[in-house]
Amino acid sequence: MPRATSSASASAALKPLVVFLWFSGLFVVQTKCRSRVKSAVKTFLNVVFVSLSVVSHSCHVAFHCLGLLINIQKGRNVIPSLYTTTFAVGILFVSVFVPLTTPKHLRKLLACLDNYHDQYDPGRDFSRLRKAVIVVSTVNVVLTSLWSPLVMNGLVGLLGSGDTGCTALAGDDLQIPYRLAYTVSLYSSIAFSFSWIESCLLCFILLTDATRLVKAVRSFLPETLEGNPSLVEDLRIRHEKLCRLISKTSHVIGHVIAAVYVTGIPCFLFVLHGFVYRKLTLHEFLRMTFFFAELTFILIFFNIAGTMLNIKVAAFLARLQGAPIGFTVYRLFTIDTSTILMVCGTILTYAVVIIQFQPGVGGSSVSGVSVGTTPHPVMSTPPTALNGSV
Repeated sequence: MPRATSSASASAALKPLVVFLWFSGLFVVQTKCRSRVKSAVKTFLNVVFVSLSVVSHSCHVAFHCLGLLINIQKGRNVIPSLYTTTFAVGILFVSVFVPLTTPKHLRKLLACLDNYHDQYDPGRDFSRLRKAVIVVSTVNVVLTSLWSPLVMNGLVGLLGSGDTGCTALAGDDLQIPYRLAYTVSLYSSIAFSFSWIESCLLCFILLTDATRLVKAVRSFLPETLEGNPSLVEDLRIRHEKLCRLISKTSHVIGHVIAAVYVTGIPCFLFVLHGFVYRKLTLHEFLRMTFFFAELTFILIFFNIAGTMLNIKVAAFLARLQGAPIGFTVYRLFTIDTSTILMVCGTILTYAVVIIQFQPGVGGSSVSGVSVGTTPHPVMSTPPTALNGSV
């Protein structure tokens, strides 16, 4: 049964976010219109927004790579540069590949979501979700602007913890390029945050649908299901449609999940390395706080949401013997409970390794290289003692 008002649908609730994604260069609107003027204007704006996004993110990566090379040449601490460069590469990856494939998949997904809810959940109202999307998007712009590296530079300068601006990362020779890079990072951070906000909202909708399907299955007694084949068939078809929605959602948020895993785990390891070896100053730590908090939240959310969705949907008996169900990263693996163990295992393994090879623990440091203190059985005796014994 179709809804009485189209404003209560999932596509209408997510429309404000789609507009923000369009301004961020991560979405391309359809240009087919009856009026040629409107078509030309939409095409022009699509090109402008996407070009601005890709160019700004490319400049961001180039500035950070340049600073990283100079820090390596001059022997400075490269942990903050490695962290920000890796994070910037992930954002550039999202800004390049998301506009190419996501708009088409997102339109299909929203249409399928509306059809699914009209058929199986016609009384569900998404008007509150629409208001929440508007509030969250506005708050995201404000908070990202306040906690951008540009503002953090000014905060660190006021705290008086060393050089102000960009001199801490690359020195006096890159003040102007790094100021430009941190100015550009404000736009790139806002654009990237909208991409994972979209992913969070889609996960929330699917988790709610999966929960309602599980409740519908559990509401019937086994005797009722055995004596009513048509009811079992309806539940099976509903489950199949939900699985298709999950597959379509994976196509929409697949680039974001891949960027989070590929760049998020190395960033965790860089921060861990900096803390263990005490290479992060207050200046550098404050600058990395926003990125680290954002990546931490995204990694935890995708792991928990993907695992919960996998458990809820896979609980349906008709799919227990089939392929794993859930969000996939380019169909390489499905996010489930083993993914959480994989991420935690990677971080803990690296932590153990760097603690074992930390200078001053089980060895001595010579020119920055840890050397073991276990003596050789022969050379442990001083030369004078050897000569005396002879």
